Amino acid sequence: MEVKYKEFEILKFEDFISQLKKYTLKDQDKTIRIYRGHQESNWLLLPKIGRREYLKPSFLENELECLEEFKRMAIQHNSDIKNYSSWDLLALAQHHGFPTRLLDWTSNPLAALWFAFYNENNITGKRCIWGLLANNKSLAADFNKEAFFQTRTVVFRPNHVTIRITAQNGWFTNHQYLNENHPFNPLEEQNGYEIKLAKFIFDNKMRIEILKTIDILGINQYTLFPDLDGLVSYLKWNRFNRDN
Repeated sequence: MEVKYKEFEILKFEDFISQLKKYTLKDQDKTIRIYRGHQESNWLLLPKIGRREYLKPSFLENELECLEEFKRMAIQHNSDIKNYSSWDLLALAQHHGFPTRLLDWTSNPLAALWFAFYNENNITGKRCIWGLLANNKSLAADFNKEAFFQTRTVVFRPNHVTIRITAQNGWFTNHQYLNENHPFNPLEEQNGYEIKLAKFIFDNKMRIEILKTIDILGINQYTLFPDLDGLVSYLKWNRFNRDN
């Protein structure tokens, strides 16, 4: 398939900022600018539940049952969940690692950098940031309609149902379900989206420099996960593992 999205090879942090400015200046006032970090540059823009290990018979039925079970059992941690719309329920589940049809994005490109580089593991030697420039026509509009029955993939600005969404400037794409045999298409292969995307490619060797730089700029484990787990993770990295 012909690649229609733009690609930028990034050699240093300053290059990223420079290319980012060029990429985002067009139609600033009318554009939604969101970003996503990938640990491996060859990963597809595919929601977790669309990956091979989660594909099961009666896919849609299984997806709905799983979310209902999450809602039933999570009520002890969040009593308001019983009143959540399907959109809010998906957003909450997604931010706690549950496989859903949502894909995480952020309006903060530095937060996307952290997600691309925080994990030491890397096979290809390349990592990347995806950028998506969308407009209001791409936004989810009818929240009275169930999130599971969208006729197209939409950009979704969530309610702040968890502090993680607030801390991470969280957005989502809610991916259109296609059929039982092929539930979802990667975003970069969807008509109308491929030309709105850009891919910023980094060498894995930049990892330590990137993490130190964005920490100075206020992006780290604790600012993105503002709880005790995030604090401990940040202190461990900052005190013992900063140069690894």
